[in-house]
Amino acid sequence: MNRGAVLVVLFASVLSGCGSAPLTPDEYRRTAKAGGSFYASESFEVKRPFAEVAQTFRKKGPECLRFSLGERMEPLIGFGSTTHMYATTKQTVLVSSSRVELHFQVKFENTVSKEPEGGSYYLIADAYPVGKDRTKVDIYRRTRVEVLPQAIRSWASGENLGCPDQSKIINPKKM
Repeated sequence: MNRGAVLVVLFASVLSGCGSAPLTPDEYRRTAKAGGSFYASESFEVKRPFAEVAQTFRKKGPECLRFSLGERMEPLIGFGSTTHMYATTKQTVLVSSSRVELHFQVKFENTVSKEPEGGSYYLIADAYPVGKDRTKVDIYRRTRVEVLPQAIRSWASGENLGCPDQSKIINPKKM
């Protein structure tokens, strides 16, 4: 196995959660609240009405968080098989009158570990109204996922409605 193939297999196993990833949003929240070396959580408030935060999450989730990682590569006939890593992302936005949830998942091709439909959770952001013009946001995430929480904070506050650099959302150099 060549060095690139070893790195791809290692990267995929780290990202897949090593077989013990939380399988539901509630499990993910509990795991992230407990902390540890793989998960973290944070809470903050923004001076922005809940309806505006919900609308922003509803718009920015699909716009910014739907993409693929890696490339599909076909095996070379007569030269052995080629190991590859390919993943797609899934975002889900659930809105009610009292909460908005933004889920971000990553689904790897040929994953051997059990994972939720749509892939392993990498971030969940929940927003709640706490007053006429204030919203509380809870972020539950993997510790190595740093760019996406920055985007969530900016979206919630209305300060920056741009999309984060997709190549930095899940940075293989930091995994």
